[in-house]
Amino acid sequence: MEAHIDFHLPLWVAAPAVVLCLALSAYMSAAETGITGASPPRMHRLAQQGNKRAAMVNRLLDRKDEAVSAMLLGNSVMNILSASLTTAVLTTVFGAAGVVY
Repeated sequence: MEAHIDFHLPLWVAAPAVVLCLALSAYMSAAETGITGASPPRMHRLAQQGNKRAAMVNRLLDRKDEAVSAMLLGNSVMNILSASLTTAVLTTVFGAAGVVY
């Protein structure tokens, strides 16, 4: 016997969730680019001058592999979730043709 799961997410919830997922994905991509492009000597100099943000970046650079991995994982989750929610929204609006759109 085949089980059928019927899950309907209201359009007014799904559409803003798609936008939120895309915004979070963009933020994580920007953070990854910022961490990989940060100059360790410059961050060290700024941290010695008392810049608290540079000190935070230095802590991230000390664990760069873990930080970038976490950002990539989060970005992948947000992209998958936004694609799934977009499919749900488009199938609600356009029916079965929404999968193609």
